Amino acid sequence: MLIRRAMKGDLESVKRLLGENRLPSDHLEKQIDGLFVLEDDDGAIAGSACLCPGQPVELRSVCIRPEARGMGWGRQLVETVLGEAIDMEIAALYLRTGASGFFARLGFRELPMEELGEIWDGCSECPRLGTDECRHVPMVYEFSR
Repeated sequence: MLIRRAMKGDLESVKRLLGENRLPSDHLEKQIDGLFVLEDDDGAIAGSACLCPGQPVELRSVCIRPEARGMGWGRQLVETVLGEAIDMEIAALYLRTGASGFFARLGFRELPMEELGEIWDGCSECPRLGTDECRHVPMVYEFSR
C-alpha cells in the first residue's frame, strides 16, 4: 500500500471510484493539489481523499474500495491528510459524511445545527437535513495549537 499525491493521470480512476460510491467528483480538477490517492499492492487506485482549501477548508472525496476496507488503509489515508493540514497551519477541517462513526474515531466531532448555517448554506437549506433521508453528518476536526 502506498499513499501519495495524485497526478493528472489518476483523475479518471478516482472519478470512477467516487462514481461507484455515489460521491461527487466535479471538484477534482480544480483541487488536484490537495488530492491524495491510495494505491494497493498492485498499483491500482484503491482510495482517495481531498483537502479542499477555502472557507471552510473541507475534507472531501474520502473513499476506499470495498475490497480494501477493514485493513486500516482509510485511517492511514485520512491521517496523511490531517498531517498535511497541520503543515498548512489549518485551524479546523470540515466534512460531510455518511460514515460519522469512522471519522469520530479519528477525532472529528459532529457539528451542532446552530453552527451549520454559517458553514454550509447548501446543507442548512436542504429539506433532507435532520431527516432519515439525509446521509450527510457535518463534522469538524479542530487542530490544537
